[in-house]
Amino acid sequence: MPIVLAQPVSNLHGAVIYVVACLEADAANDGSRVAGLADGEVALRRRSVGNGDPRLGVIGRVPGLSNPLNLPVLDLDGNDYQGAERAYRQNLRGLLHEGYQKYKHGFHQLFSPIGFLVIASADHIQEISQVPEGALDFQGATQIPRCLMTSRMISDYTHTILTDLTRQLGNLLPIIHEEIEYCFQNELPACEANWTPGNIQKLAPRLIAIIMGRVFVGPGLNRKEEWINNVTQFVDDVFAGGWKIKEYLHFARRFAARFLIPEIRQLVPIMRERLASLNAPGSSEGVELHLDLLQWLLANNATLPQPRSLENLAELALVAFVGSTHTAATTLTNVLLDLAARPADLEVVRKEVSQMNLKATGLNLKQSFYINQTSKLDSFMKESQRLNPAFLMTFSRIVRKPFILSNGLTLPSGTHLIVPACMISLDPEIYEDPEEFKGFRFAELRAEKPENMRKYQFTGTSPTAMHFGYGRNGCPGRFFAGTTIKLFVAHLLVKYDIKLFRFRQ
Repeated sequence: MPIVLAQPVSNLHGAVIYVVACLEADAANDGSRVAGLADGEVALRRRSVGNGDPRLGVIGRVPGLSNPLNLPVLDLDGNDYQGAERAYRQNLRGLLHEGYQKYKHGFHQLFSPIGFLVIASADHIQEISQVPEGALDFQGATQIPRCLMTSRMISDYTHTILTDLTRQLGNLLPIIHEEIEYCFQNELPACEANWTPGNIQKLAPRLIAIIMGRVFVGPGLNRKEEWINNVTQFVDDVFAGGWKIKEYLHFARRFAARFLIPEIRQLVPIMRERLASLNAPGSSEGVELHLDLLQWLLANNATLPQPRSLENLAELALVAFVGSTHTAATTLTNVLLDLAARPADLEVVRKEVSQMNLKATGLNLKQSFYINQTSKLDSFMKESQRLNPAFLMTFSRIVRKPFILSNGLTLPSGTHLIVPACMISLDPEIYEDPEEFKGFRFAELRAEKPENMRKYQFTGTSPTAMHFGYGRNGCPGRFFAGTTIKLFVAHLLVKYDIKLFRFRQ
């Protein structure tokens, strides 16, 4: 059976970016797969996710130039704020590396296009995560709600995702499988007998928008071209839309959002139709209850003393969807690139997946095996994320109530805390040979001791693995995203082969 993937493209910052190609699985052993890996490795080494673009690395804003902390500002020379902002945009990863080397056990600051950021020491992550409720504001530090002007949405949609989406994962497997099959038939470029190039960087957001969109916004809309185009451009849409809305007076912003953000306009009629069906006479029987986030939001909303508007629910759904799909698409892209660059590891993962495929006696059992019994695939995904994260910094928080850390540092109200997750992942005191890609690093750690069996999972969070955040506000959609990526990669490896595409400048 044919498949896809590869062609040199440019990333957001002009660097050559990764490429992949595909072959029929029955030709996997003809030796041609190794061709082009040297060129591909060059492209991989130039990968730079989030570096230089603050929108991909920072998700919060502290207005003004207030700097009440007596902490070093790494990128600020005197009052040259423009120079600091320029350095931040052009060399964020380098600044984070320099800061981690100088102030690993302390705190320092960066001046960014959105204000001063206090870079928190990894030594204090556990302590900071345990401060009393209300002292730190995750919601206020998140950019997307600011753009949509829904000030209460984070706690609402987090609760819904945690209680409904995660609980329903087993029931969602057939739906995810259906959308994956649809993508293989309709989204991946057709292959003949030979390798066929495809642009994985452009493909991955579309694939994730369709597959995960089925669970977030229901059947039908997730496959419409207008919807796919809108949500796959989410970075520009969210930030451009957000700044447009900020031009309005506060009381008018929620109305502006409904007109300026097309995704909300698309979701509201669907929710209105579903709500009408549920409220119709005799609706207790014969009404189709969709297994998706829109349905769960409507059900949850009906239990509230003061139900929210459909527009507000649509904003909640959009925040959940946008927040999940970007990370999932970036992770899927990187996992496929890393597999293609390491054919020996790829064969180990393929063998593991194939064994699960033979072991299963039905679709649901097969899907369950792919998710729960593929320790090497899980390890490879986590290692790929460790070295090529979707975000360079995580754990974004605004201090709302001043508190004092054990080292004596007082963090005043308004301080924007953030953690250099990408640097923690490269710390030699935490990871052996941190710069080296070891696809089965975490599988080996789990096998060392019985008590490690539930540690080092792709979806796990800890002070040494913060790409999904940490603490009370760890990414609530990570289990769904991890499941989707695993199932897609497993299906791909059973049917197809991939390699890095050889190209010339």
